[in-house]
This record gives sequence, C-alpha cells and structure tokens, in this order.
Amino acid sequence: MVFLSGALSSASWISVIVLGYLRVMPWSYTAIMGVYLLVVAAAVPGALVVKRLLFVPGAALERTDRMNRTDRVDRSDRTYVVGRWRMRFITALIGLLVAIVLAGGVPLLRNRMGEDEYPASMTLTPKAELPVADVGEVHLAYAPDVPPPIVRDEQRIVDVHFEILEAVCEIDPKTGTKTETWGYRIAGDSEVRCGAPGPVLRARVGDMLRITLTNLLENREPHNIDFHAVTGPGGGAKALTVAPGETATVEARMLYPGVFMYHCAYGDPPMHVTYGMVGMVIVDPETPLPSVEHEWAVMQSEWYLGEPDAEGIAQWDRDAVLAEEPRFITFNGRTDALTDEHALTMRTGERARIYFANQGMNLAANFHAIGSHWDVVYPEGATSPGNPVIRGSQ
Repeated sequence: MVFLSGALSSASWISVIVLGYLRVMPWSYTAIMGVYLLVVAAAVPGALVVKRLLFVPGAALERTDRMNRTDRVDRSDRTYVVGRWRMRFITALIGLLVAIVLAGGVPLLRNRMGEDEYPASMTLTPKAELPVADVGEVHLAYAPDVPPPIVRDEQRIVDVHFEILEAVCEIDPKTGTKTETWGYRIAGDSEVRCGAPGPVLRARVGDMLRITLTNLLENREPHNIDFHAVTGPGGGAKALTVAPGETATVEARMLYPGVFMYHCAYGDPPMHVTYGMVGMVIVDPETPLPSVEHEWAVMQSEWYLGEPDAEGIAQWDRDAVLAEEPRFITFNGRTDALTDEHALTMRTGERARIYFANQGMNLAANFHAIGSHWDVVYPEGATSPGNPVIRGSQ
C-alpha cells in the first residue's frame, strides 16, 4: 500500500508537469487526457518494478555478498538488500528523465515568457529598395469584411488614405437612438457618412505602411491616429495630428504580424475612443495562415450616452465613462450590425476566421459560438511564428 500510494502521488506530480508542457502544444484535449491516463495507469506497475530493483529479498543475500556490492538492511522479520548497482541505475534513470524534462520544457517556458528573439528569417528590405504594392492589391475594407490575405513573398510599401468624419449616426435602430460619432472612412468614399468603426487595414509583416490622414474642413475637432501595429512613440499619433482642413502623412514598418487596433489619441483619448474613433489593422505573417472560406472582422465598442432627447439623440456622458456604465455595447458600431440580414453565415464544412478586437474602453470582451468551439485561438491576436495557440476553446 505504501508503494501504491507513493506511485499514485508521483504520477500526479509528473502529470502536472507533463500537462503543463502539453497545453502549449498543438494537441487536442483528448490526446492530452490520454497521456494523463497512460501516466496514471503506468504508476502501479512502475512502482512494482522500482520495488524489485531497489529491494531484494534476503534469499539473494549470499549471491550479492559475493559481488561485494550490497549493504544489508534488516526490516521486521525479513532481510532486504539494497544493491548499489541498482541504486546507480535508478539514479541515472532519474537524471535522464530530469534532463529530458529540462530540454523540452525550458524552450517552451522561454517562449511563453517572451524571451525568444524574433525569427532570424525576418530580414527587412531597405526602404529605398521597396516597391509600392501592386495597384490590384486591396488593403482596406469595412467590417465585417476584411481585405483578402496578402500571400506575396516580398515586402512592399502599402499606401492608404483615410478621412475623418464627424456626424450624427444611429446606434440602436430598435429604439431609434442616435448620437454624434467621430470616425474614419476610406478617402473619397462619399457614400460612407458614419465612420465608427473605421476601415479594416491589411498589410504584410515587413511592409512599410504609408498612411495619409485628412481631417475634413467641415469638422470641428482636431484628431489623429495611434496605430497599435506601429513601433514608436504614440504609434504615430503626434505626426498624424490634424486640425480641420489639414492633411498629414507618416510611414512606419509593420514589424510584427497579428491583429491590432487603432484609435484617436488626441486631447482626451477616452472621449475620442468612446465617440467611435477606432479601427483594426491586420498584419499577415511571412507564412500565410491556413486558407479558409470566410474571414470577418468584429470590433466591440462601448457607447456612454445619456437619455435620448425628443429626436432620439443621446449626448456623450463623461460620468457614465468614469462609472464604466455604457448604455450600449455593440459589435461593429451598431446593435444590429451582425443580426438579421447582416448576420455572418457559412455552410456546413466551411471554415471561417474571425479577427476580433475589443476597443472598449472599460469592459472585457468574450463570446461563445453556441453549440461549437473555436478550433484555433491566437491569444492577443498575435500570429508570430512559435506563439502558443489554444485549440478547442469555448
């Protein structure tokens, strides 16, 4: 019983270590639990083997004494002999197991702690040698649509132009609630009058993003854009600050693949963000993600509004922001943006990829696909090579 108890206890500790490593590997929960059950099932026979190796009945005393490799231990009415060669064998076996655990675990642990450097294959093409992306390559779209994946091998200059909008827009068609929104649109797209959220921008890692921002003359407020995909002070916000009637341009490298938000950071950033000045950037990795039948962008926003007036217009409410009590929480800027005729649809057997950003600014964001699971989840939207993914998540 002592050996059985010790075996099960050891199996439990080993399983904790093993499962800790397996959870960052692309294995299903079924495979992981199978490994766990195998470890537990092997515990009892393993304990018997260890017992036989470590403790030899007294009948073997004479033989082992002749080998001069034993120590005698009396216990109760039986005599046990501990074989030194067996002790050395067990010690070597334990050392080997520890080496295997460290060899496999340390790199995984370093990866999870973010200590690994970016892959050596990431070599930036000098700016002077970068051509502009082909005119047929699409880089902008409006959610839930996203631009097509960028599968080229070479780095390019991606040139995009945004305009800033200030307009009263409907947030909740069911109640007829409207509010003043600030946002972005693709330059020259006069059919778009409400820019919250702004366009989805797509590039490839290593590309040089050249972004031009125009604040339309009829607007009242200065604005800018802080790109979370940009490495540098303020994500380019200071250089892109424009008053009504002004235009500015910045260039920045896309150094990491993934899904990033952008937002206005001028003056009172919480005010500009909760007025709707947010959007999404998708940066494709060098090796494209597996192809799917559908790709969609979903952005969660919070609307901090007071009571609507007789015309259904609700004013922005700073006290509600500070209290973290939004009147509406929306996907893609409206309460009906993903319902009824706007619902995201797919056929049985198809695969879809959702690029999701919580653009807040106070509440957590999560949702469950009822009756199913997410096959693969990239935490924080980080698609750099080697980053751990979650499979079978709810």
